[in-house]
Amino acid sequence: MHSFYATRLTSWWNHIILPLAFWIYLIGFKEDVSYPAIQFCLLFLVASGCLAAIGYIINDFFDQAPDRISGKSNFFDQAPIKSLSITALALSLGTAAWLLLPLEPSTISLLLLEVVLLVIYSAPPFRLKNHAVGVLADALYSRVVPVLTVLSLGDVLPLPSLLLVSIWMLLAGIRNILLHQISDVENDALANEQTAVLTIGIQRAKRLEPYFLLPLEFLLSIIALVMLSNHTSYIHLTLPLFLVLTLIRFKIWQPEHQSQAIWKERVLFLPNNFYEDVLPIGLLVVLSITNPSFWPLVGAHLLIFPHSSQKIFRDFVSIVSEMTNYFRARAKTAIEFLYYDVRPQLKKAISIVGNKPIIWVFLFAGVDLEKENLSAIGYFKKLLNRGK
Repeated sequence: MHSFYATRLTSWWNHIILPLAFWIYLIGFKEDVSYPAIQFCLLFLVASGCLAAIGYIINDFFDQAPDRISGKSNFFDQAPIKSLSITALALSLGTAAWLLLPLEPSTISLLLLEVVLLVIYSAPPFRLKNHAVGVLADALYSRVVPVLTVLSLGDVLPLPSLLLVSIWMLLAGIRNILLHQISDVENDALANEQTAVLTIGIQRAKRLEPYFLLPLEFLLSIIALVMLSNHTSYIHLTLPLFLVLTLIRFKIWQPEHQSQAIWKERVLFLPNNFYEDVLPIGLLVVLSITNPSFWPLVGAHLLIFPHSSQKIFRDFVSIVSEMTNYFRARAKTAIEFLYYDVRPQLKKAISIVGNKPIIWVFLFAGVDLEKENLSAIGYFKKLLNRGK
């Protein structure tokens, strides 16, 4: 049970709060490193983490019956005093963090919308997760509303840009919830849950992901990052860097040794790797290049999100190892080519060119070494043998 809760905690900290960290840093560190900026970012991370925990608790509270039917673990399987204590801690800590932040009226409205979405997604009589429209509610409370909540505290983007970012995050949220429902389709069917995937059909959902959602999300991410580069220079370069590293990953993953299903699943989750592992740390690194005082924040980020740090380090080691093996193999091939193919021909050419002047000298003296099939040394040895 302990490992189950640790996994769930890690899950929403890494997959909900970590992508949000990029937007928090974008607002918090828009000018320079300062105590108020660091305080803002830490408070927002704590507040968002507690709100995500409350959302998870609400969802599990109303999922107790379906989870029992499908045999899934549930937050409320533990002792009531423990579940109540964790709920009270998340509520009190989250409320305190939100109250300490400089909330705007628009921020408060978005927070209320977030709470409403979390409730109607899971609670009857609405329980939107049992309807196809539930994917929109999930995408809104997991991606769109949290990002807009952060951006409401800073005058960073004009309205058209906010709309573009909202659509981008909406597509990312829909892709993720559909992937989750596809992986959980058997449990949902067993519990008689009418999710979007069960409503439209699993095959149609599987086609929707790679042929519509992923390409459109990728296109919008390019446009949004170019737009954001007007605010933070060079942040758009994180995407081509990520794509280059991904191409190297393709080689590391060795798709020829994996099933098509596993390979396709990895490709569909690639944007998450970008949002979680590259964008937040990439923003801090870009800021550090122009202002070295940001470098300590890179280390702080890696400590706050250790899962991301481990992935970055593991990928770095894998990429370095793969590139080393690649260049070692190419160097070995080149050396073998030089030794077995080029060396004999070069030796023969040098021999021919180097012997010509000697042959001409002997020919001038009346000795044709080529006709006698002798070298200069061989000719002198022949003379010595005659003298004996």
